Amino acid sequence: MKKVITVAMSVFCMAFILCGCCGFMDMGAILDSGPSEQMYIDCAKQIMKERLKDPSSMSVNEAYLHEKDDYNNGIVYLDFSCKNGLGGATRYKVYVCVQHLDSDGNFKVSTTADYIEVDNAEYEPAYNAFKKLNGWGEPDS
Repeated sequence: MKKVITVAMSVFCMAFILCGCCGFMDMGAILDSGPSEQMYIDCAKQIMKERLKDPSSMSVNEAYLHEKDDYNNGIVYLDFSCKNGLGGATRYKVYVCVQHLDSDGNFKVSTTADYIEVDNAEYEPAYNAFKKLNGWGEPDS
């Protein structure tokens, strides 16, 4: 009898997990937590590559999602090296804003200030202005 109850409970638990409480819950909404950290990083790399004279020379040393708001705006820390105009290597440490990223990888880019150098961002008013210029904390218009 204990085996039958154990098997029945196991089957019920699996059905609950797979069907979302017998169909009463939207499991897609629960499982879809929005864009991943890697999606933000990939978009930030793309934004910065588009500004380089030699995009293929970009080599990322470190990258992570620094912060994210409720409207899928994300600020990515990006430390990368690339060739400069004279062919020498240059290293940059920047925060890049990826605006309104959706789960399909679509996003917007600021036309005024899509990145800020980390040294400048240490000055809080500059960092806050950077966020404001990128529509931080505001829904997509």
